[in-house]
Amino acid sequence: MLGFPEHGLVLLAVPKTGTTALHDALETHAQIRLVRTGTGKHMTYRRYEELLAPFMRAYGGDQPLISVAVLREPIQWLNSWYRFRARLNPERNPASTARMSFNDFVADYLLDDRPRHADLMAQAEYVLAGDSSLGVSHLYRYEALPAAARFLSQRLGLPLDLARTNVSPRGDTQLDPVLEARFRERHAQDFALYDSARSS
Repeated sequence: MLGFPEHGLVLLAVPKTGTTALHDALETHAQIRLVRTGTGKHMTYRRYEELLAPFMRAYGGDQPLISVAVLREPIQWLNSWYRFRARLNPERNPASTARMSFNDFVADYLLDDRPRHADLMAQAEYVLAGDSSLGVSHLYRYEALPAAARFLSQRLGLPLDLARTNVSPRGDTQLDPVLEARFRERHAQDFALYDSARSS
């Protein structure tokens, strides 16, 4: 999470959505930087609204606060997590997915009591307000990351040169149609939010 009180702007980081590149480019310019821990870097909108928005409003005056976040197509987002965790040593890390298929990973993610390797918070939880409405004012699709960068550059008056960082290796991407249908039904809100996000 990066905050720019003087500009009334906050950049939230939903995991596995490419925002590490934005954070790397803007970190030294932010007045508020929570980037080195998972709970700080990946602060939810609800947590931001509770803890930091009051300070941002007091610091920035009457200007409305702008929040920016990026969402990934939900199946691709889950596949990115699967590929990322496939790099972990299964002998040492229970979060490893190295010895399972993508189908098995998705099936575990759909369980009520998820095992550690599939214990992930849905993307929607990062961008919703306390009343479960969309809290983030500027929500971009992963494919529109350059558009998000342009908006931030114009708003902050800074040139942005994005580098590809934290890219997961290629891997199994096939998802059983029945399992996909279950996933789409269970996480319909994630798909709806992605569909509503800015594409340019």
